[in-house]
Amino acid sequence: MSIVAEPSVAPPALAESRVNEFRKLALGAVLFSFGMSLQGALFMNFALDELRIAPSRLGMLEAIRETGGFLTAFSGAVSMRLAEPLAAAGCLILLAVGVGGYSIARRIEHIALASFTWSVGFHLFHPLQQSMNLALVAAGAEGRQLGRLQSYSSFATLLALAFVFTLGRGATFRDLFLLAALSLFAGACVVATIRRDLGHPEKPRLVWRPEAYGLYYRLAFLEGCRKQFFITFAPMVLIRTFGFDREHMAKLMFVNALLTLALAPRFGRLIDRLGERRVLTVNYLCILLAFVGYATIRDPRALSVLFCVDSVLFFFAGALTTYVKKLAVPEEVMPTLAMGVSVNHIAAVLIPLVGGFFWERFDYPLLFIGGTVFAAASVVSVQQMSGKGRRGLRIED
Repeated sequence: MSIVAEPSVAPPALAESRVNEFRKLALGAVLFSFGMSLQGALFMNFALDELRIAPSRLGMLEAIRETGGFLTAFSGAVSMRLAEPLAAAGCLILLAVGVGGYSIARRIEHIALASFTWSVGFHLFHPLQQSMNLALVAAGAEGRQLGRLQSYSSFATLLALAFVFTLGRGATFRDLFLLAALSLFAGACVVATIRRDLGHPEKPRLVWRPEAYGLYYRLAFLEGCRKQFFITFAPMVLIRTFGFDREHMAKLMFVNALLTLALAPRFGRLIDRLGERRVLTVNYLCILLAFVGYATIRDPRALSVLFCVDSVLFFFAGALTTYVKKLAVPEEVMPTLAMGVSVNHIAAVLIPLVGGFFWERFDYPLLFIGGTVFAAASVVSVQQMSGKGRRGLRIED
C-alpha cells in the first residue's frame, strides 16, 4: 500500500512552528504517560490485593470504566467547537480528578465513579492527541510521526516504572495515585499552551458514515475486543493464578515500555513503507498466536513473554489512525476517530462483563480461545483495505 502524493516540503517558518508545537504536544504526552503509567502499574494490584475485588465485580468495574470510551463520540461532539488544545487540556483535568480519586477511595462504588471520570477524559484525549499530531506532519510520514510521539510516551512510562521500583517502594498505593494526578494536571497546563488553530476549525459534531468508513468501524470494534481481553484478563491471569505482585507487574510494564521506546519509530516507518493492510495482517496473526498461548500455556515465564509481545503490538493499532487520515476529508478526521473510539468501546463494555462471568464458571482458558475468533476476524477484515479515500489519496494493495 502506498500514497501517490509525495510529502510536501514546508517553508522554514512553518516547519519551525510545527517543531515548536510538537515539542509542547510531546511534553504533554510525557506528563500524560507518566501519570497513566503509574495508574496502570498499580491499579490491578490495588483492586485485587487491597480492596479484594472478585473477578466478576472487577469485570463489572471495567465495563463501567469503559463506558467512558463508548461515550467518546458524544463527549467529543460537545467539545467539537472548542480549539483542540483546549479540549485536550480539559480531558487531562478530568484524568487528574479521576485518578486522584483513587487516593481517597474506600469502596467499589468510589472506584467506579473515579474510573468513569478519568475514562471520559482519557478516551477523548486519545483522538484529540492523534488529530493534533497528524496535523503537524506532511502526507506520507504519518506513521513515523505517530512513532515519534509513542517513543516519548514510552520514555515517560520507563520513568514512572523506575519510580515505582525505587522511590515508590515505600509509598502507599494512594500516595502514588496522587502523584499520578499531579502529573496529569501539569500535562493539562502544557497542552493548553499549544496554538489554538491546530486541527480543522469547522469539524462536524458527529460523523457516522458506514458507507464511507464501515471497514474502519468494523476494525475498531474488533480491536476493542482484542484489546480488552489483554487489558483486563491477561494481568488477572498473572496476578490471581501465578501470584505476581505490584513490583513484578511493574517490571513487565518496564520491559514493555523499553521495547516500545526502541521499536515504535521503526514500526511507524513500517506503516509508511508497507502500508496499513500488510502491517495489520501480521499484527493480528501475531495476536492470534498470543491468544492461543494464553489458552494453552501454564508457564508464567512464557505468559510474561506473551504479555510483553501483545503490549508492544498495541502500537500497530495506530495504523488504523493513519488509515483514517487517508480515507477521510480533513474536517472529518477528528470526529471519525472519536466515533471509532466509541465503536471500539461497545466491545470494551461487553467483554469484561461476559469475560468475568465465564472466568468464574469455566476458568480463563476459554476466554482466550474466544479471543482467537476475534483475531481471526480482524485478519480477514484487514484484507479489504484498498481503493481511494475521500481525500483522493489512493490506498493500493
